Amino acid sequence: MATKKLNVLGLPLQLEELEVKDKVPLAFMEDYDFYRGKILDKEFLVFHFKGDYLSIPRIQKHLEILPGFLGVEDRCVLWLDKVSSARREHLIKNAIPFFVDEKMVFLPFLGTQLEKRRDAAIKTLADKFTAAEQCIFLWILYNKTSECPISRIMNDLKLSQSTVARALLLLMQYGLLSFRGKGTRKKYFRIEAKQFWETGKKYLQTPVQKRLFLEDIALIHTMEAFTAGEDALAELSMLEVPEHQCKAVYKRCFDKLEGSSVASPDMLRSENYVIIELWNYDPGLFANTCPESASKSGIVDIFSLYASLENLTEDVRIEKELAKLTEDFFNG
Repeated sequence: MATKKLNVLGLPLQLEELEVKDKVPLAFMEDYDFYRGKILDKEFLVFHFKGDYLSIPRIQKHLEILPGFLGVEDRCVLWLDKVSSARREHLIKNAIPFFVDEKMVFLPFLGTQLEKRRDAAIKTLADKFTAAEQCIFLWILYNKTSECPISRIMNDLKLSQSTVARALLLLMQYGLLSFRGKGTRKKYFRIEAKQFWETGKKYLQTPVQKRLFLEDIALIHTMEAFTAGEDALAELSMLEVPEHQCKAVYKRCFDKLEGSSVASPDMLRSENYVIIELWNYDPGLFANTCPESASKSGIVDIFSLYASLENLTEDVRIEKELAKLTEDFFNG
């Protein structure tokens, strides 16, 4: 018997032609070619309609009685070469399973299998962003338009085209982006900004690679540093200023700090010290500059700050202030 293979919206569909002579009345054989179909390990009958028009009541009647002629109780699916938008709506409204060549599919009885397949695909994705992916996520979040131009992201973040392209594809798989076009003309677009943040924030990793403690505060002025941690949150909110300053620097500054900093404040002789956070991406990429004083470091951006505070976000006071900051951001 003749077999066919179709790819219906990414789903492989196997079709095996059925011999129905002497089983099905001639009138039905003039209307349809008959197949056994298989998709996602589910089998069903497929009736390939050969005409131009068939009313919904007649289709329903045919799908009801034809399995009896074939001596089976399988589900039935209609295969159409084309369908108008009005006819498509009527088919869906009446829960009639159908597909249109390789362009359209409505198989409601496969819903559970498709959900499992989608969930399995999502589980293969990483639980957290890489540093580069997180920077691209933040760049898109702070961008004023929904479009995600690869060239601008490359230039602003000093990343390669392949790194940006892979990250955008990943963000699309997480459901954070949509796209139009294909190949070199493909363009990515962010979903609504607040939803982008709410959906994506669970994939953020802390940018803090290591915390160090430094007595020689003057050393901070020799490198680009930004107010971070609870110190930054206090400057941006109504929280009390903590006892010790906290500064974020790019991890490449470690060489300047080595020998002068320690891994624990217990190793210091004085209570006058500053906390240094070594970040795995440059905190200056998204930091807000502080207008009050040209000599004062800027403040890390609120979404990197959210990620850096980690378990501290479980503190009700901190959680409340962070929520207010993010809400203010989305409200302009």
